[in-house]
Amino acid sequence: MRGMSTNTNFHNFIDENGEVLILRRIPKSRVTDGSGKGKSFTWPTGVGSVVECPDWNPEPKCGGGLHGWPCGFGLGEGCDYDIIDDIWLVIGAKPEDVVGELDGGAKCKFRRGTIRLEGSFGEAMAKVAPVFRACVDARSASGPNSNLAASGPNSNLAASGLHSNLAASGECSNLAASGQYSKLAASGQYSNLAASGENCCCATANADCRVKVGPRGAFALPYWTEVDGWRFLTGKVGENGIEANVWYRVENGKIVRAE
Repeated sequence: MRGMSTNTNFHNFIDENGEVLILRRIPKSRVTDGSGKGKSFTWPTGVGSVVECPDWNPEPKCGGGLHGWPCGFGLGEGCDYDIIDDIWLVIGAKPEDVVGELDGGAKCKFRRGTIRLEGSFGEAMAKVAPVFRACVDARSASGPNSNLAASGPNSNLAASGLHSNLAASGECSNLAASGQYSKLAASGQYSNLAASGENCCCATANADCRVKVGPRGAFALPYWTEVDGWRFLTGKVGENGIEANVWYRVENGKIVRAE
């Protein structure tokens, strides 16, 4: 049975093994900027490999740790995720090795962890989904810098505050945010994600969903191929004909207008 700590911060939710599951994107070179200090860090290869920060600092601020998105929440905070075909990791870390709520958001950093999955974005989201849903069941909030979540079918979530985070796992959910820098994520089928503020991003982990974003926004939509399974298409306002505040979906492996 999956549990959680006594509070409902994203990084306090654990799986059946007592670990916080942290989502992380890395380039194919496996080399990232170490703690934002210009030092490079090379991530080990293979499930079961242990990764450890060489300059750990437990202070609740960026730097001095390996960063990621606990249970998939805060996707995009601190690191662009528009290169969706890069390598995606799920790292399991003990709660005492994790510091979260960095910069007032959902992202976290950890001292030491074990790679539990290495694969595509869809595979990584599926791995964290059970704990994601447990967190969704426990959280509800509103206002600036708010985090809203729902797990039931046909859920409706809306936020107008800056830096809001909305997430839904139930089918046919509707998520809407008007604040700048908002982030929306849905894992249920037939969900609708709409972010009208500037610099917002949306991501879905299931097919048959629709998204629209405001100026300078970006989104990711999955689709299934018989050749190699799930793949993602990404859209960025101002590129390849993508317009702000227009609904889009995937049809025959291409992003098309959904209106």
